[in-house]
Amino acid sequence: MKAKLQTILAEPTSSTDEITTATQAYNAAITKAKADRDAAETAGDNTVAGATTAGVAQDGDVATAIKAYHDTVAGADAETKTSAEVAAAAKAVQTAIDAATAARAVTVPTAPYALDDAVA
Repeated sequence: MKAKLQTILAEPTSSTDEITTATQAYNAAITKAKADRDAAETAGDNTVAGATTAGVAQDGDVATAIKAYHDTVAGADAETKTSAEVAAAAKAVQTAIDAATAARAVTVPTAPYALDDAVA
């Protein structure tokens, strides 16, 4: 959109209607991109909050994924990352949460060995 607008603006024969249409399309694209980014960040922030709720935020892989998510959001704010990368980083956090939660769900029966030194 930006390139198209720049081309129209650079063309001396562009009409006012062409410039207006291109400007409106560019502004609409920006509005959509902002909404997409906001949605990706909101979903990601909710996912990160879910790590705390699930009690796995300090798990090594989860903590690494959360840091990568925050780094990606910071990169997106600095215009070096995209909304799609933010969404992918949030998905990686959810994957890490799921894996950590599943690992914690695996229980090994300790009875009748619960008092043995190797188990206790």
